[in-house]
Amino acid sequence: MSDTNLTKQNWELPGGLFIWIISVHETLLFFISLAIFKYQKSTDTVLFSQESSFVNLSQGTFYSVLLIGSGWAIAEAQSKYTISRRGTGRAAKNYHLLGLVLGIAFLSLKIFDFADKIKINKKFGDDAFWTFYWFLNSFHFFHVLVGIIFLIFLFFKLRKKPENKDIELFNSIAIFWHACDIIWILLFASLYIGN
Repeated sequence: MSDTNLTKQNWELPGGLFIWIISVHETLLFFISLAIFKYQKSTDTVLFSQESSFVNLSQGTFYSVLLIGSGWAIAEAQSKYTISRRGTGRAAKNYHLLGLVLGIAFLSLKIFDFADKIKINKKFGDDAFWTFYWFLNSFHFFHVLVGIIFLIFLFFKLRKKPENKDIELFNSIAIFWHACDIIWILLFASLYIGN
């Protein structure tokens, strides 16, 4: 292999530059939104303290276990998929399925959480706390939903032609999924723990 090819290969990001730009952009967008949330909280501590009592730390912790567990399973699948030899991709598929199921469980429980908030009349626009709560959670929910669609697509692609490895596609989807994990950790720290 020539030095030019070796140098080029060393500087390529797994999954490609585009998915990294998207993932970093989305993470920064959430980080900025959470910084504004924290500033808003510091200007109206009574409201934020009162309204945050409707956010359940135990639920948030369980959501975290589901989503971070899903991220771990996808990382394991990615690792097994990358190194698997002919006939040994079963572990990759099993981890992938586990990650997918945990991600779907996260989304399902968040739907019930949203319904519960509506039932107790805590809606977007009621005040600064609930505006941020709904905006941040809904935006994250949308990202996880997109990630689930990608994971389902990849799951069926792997089942259909397991010998046809598209490692860059797997890396791209895994990077997006891990960005969803990072964003959730920021949300959990701000909305559930930071109150």
